Amino acid sequence: MKNDKNLHALRSIVAALIAAIFPFAGLAQDVSAPVAREQLSSPTEIVSYPSAFVVGEALPKWSQGYLIAYRRDTAPSDTEANLRVFDRKGTLVTQTRLWFQGASLLRVKDIAVSRDGRLGVVGIAIDASGSLAGFLADITLSTEPRAKIIQTSPFEGQSVAYAPDGTIWMLGYQVGPSRLLSNDEPDHFIVEHLASDGVLKGEHLKRSSLHCAENPAATSHGGFPRILTSEDRIGLFLPACDSWVELKPSGDVIGRWQWSNNNQNREVVTVAMTAGNNVYARVESPQIGLFRLDKENSDWVPVNTDAARLAGAPFGWLQGSDGDKLVYHTKARLVWAKPSSQSN
Repeated sequence: MKNDKNLHALRSIVAALIAAIFPFAGLAQDVSAPVAREQLSSPTEIVSYPSAFVVGEALPKWSQGYLIAYRRDTAPSDTEANLRVFDRKGTLVTQTRLWFQGASLLRVKDIAVSRDGRLGVVGIAIDASGSLAGFLADITLSTEPRAKIIQTSPFEGQSVAYAPDGTIWMLGYQVGPSRLLSNDEPDHFIVEHLASDGVLKGEHLKRSSLHCAENPAATSHGGFPRILTSEDRIGLFLPACDSWVELKPSGDVIGRWQWSNNNQNREVVTVAMTAGNNVYARVESPQIGLFRLDKENSDWVPVNTDAARLAGAPFGWLQGSDGDKLVYHTKARLVWAKPSSQSN
């Protein structure tokens, strides 16, 4: 018994010494997974869109109070509507078939809605000879949609957005004779700004200024390049450069944030910018979930989504923003929830 007491005392002394020298030795911490300082609220609104999410079509996109469902590729034999627009209550507002006479394939790259009810579509059309032409379609949202078609070649838009003043912003690239997005192609601006009537107002941000190994407007790391607008700026998500760039409406650069991909294999796949110019993303590697861009450190920090999950609306695919709220979809439903900081 005495030996047992001595052994117990010795173990206590050793444990105390270890605790004094290594104060965190007893804590199992995962230093590779940062603790979320921000959380997503319980849903403020949930709306079902059973006919918007169709197998075989592109993932619908939320923009300015509308959900746009679209077919990415349309062939001459596809005679049904390839664009369908739903309001925030889930009601079908309009549908139409965008098509060009003589085309053998029409490919939609991105879509967006303006505040005054116009639908912008950027993509490429291919004719029977294999020639390609980039286009911008500006379509009225009405029972009888009317489209204004602008050929943008040699510029090919990869993403489109409307500014609050109704002007159109496109992110894309110019292709050379080989149609290869390499540094051997001519240098060019990757952003075009058009007036509401489609007249070119300005070109901004030379490709070479970003010092990116790939074309800045190319799809990369699982993410699609995107251009977004707020009241006072234009945001550019450039996955090929692991970068987020913000411009003034004049086209002047506000700032560029580039995150490190060394040994991370980070996949930032889609982004949203709230009314307060906070930037959020769905990240799929090395962690999967909702993240916010920390502009002080040019890195993505996790956002806790437990409240939404416990409310029966687990975070799925980030669709966009609605004021200060984020919009995401899960199981053919759109969910509105507000991110809020939990620390200073």
